[in-house]
Amino acid sequence: MITEKTNVSDLVLRDIRVAEIFIKNDIDFCCNGNRSLEQACNEKGLIIKELIDQIEGLSFPEVKEENLIEVLDHIEGFHHKYARQTIPLLIQFAEKIHLRHGQEYPEIVEAIVILKPLPEEMELHMAKEEMILFPFIKTLVNTKSRGGQLEEAPFETVANPIQMMKEDHEEVGDALRKLKSIANSLSRNPHPCTTFQTFLNTVHEFEKNTMLHVHLENNLVFPRALDLEAKYSTKL
Repeated sequence: MITEKTNVSDLVLRDIRVAEIFIKNDIDFCCNGNRSLEQACNEKGLIIKELIDQIEGLSFPEVKEENLIEVLDHIEGFHHKYARQTIPLLIQFAEKIHLRHGQEYPEIVEAIVILKPLPEEMELHMAKEEMILFPFIKTLVNTKSRGGQLEEAPFETVANPIQMMKEDHEEVGDALRKLKSIANSLSRNPHPCTTFQTFLNTVHEFEKNTMLHVHLENNLVFPRALDLEAKYSTKL
């Protein structure tokens, strides 16, 4: 049963379709998902009964245990790949709009400033996950299944890289909020240019994908990794 005290991120973990409802209502379920529906609705001025009715209308499937290694492979194969492909496209679209319609839409300059550092920053972030953090988490999972003991991690505890990744997520979240604000401003005075419309649509899809990406890591992968390490680490 869903109540006003139900945790925001827990609902998305139970059914990924809830993410779409939260995105439409501008509710952050990834970096700021550890709060109640009541708190989220109060912050956005939403009527909580109406939001609960929308969520309950989805008919929740039975909750099942996730395979953590499959989740990690999905993040790498889908979300990381999407980020690598999409951010350069957003930069190209924004620069083309600036070149052709910059006088009409001066906001696009700010969008370019926000987007330009993202390919390098995101690549560094994802490389740390793919080469260091995710392999260690997979080792944690395999250690659990074998019933053995885990050797000490090179970073002392998995909490250290997790904290670094979560700080990166906060920075990306800030950039995303600014980009969304610019896109909303641009959409109030739309242009028939195909690039213009594609840019706005891609910003929306990029926001959705990134929120799901961060949600899976912050609210599923990281808590389970910390729990596994606490149970199976040999560190005193």
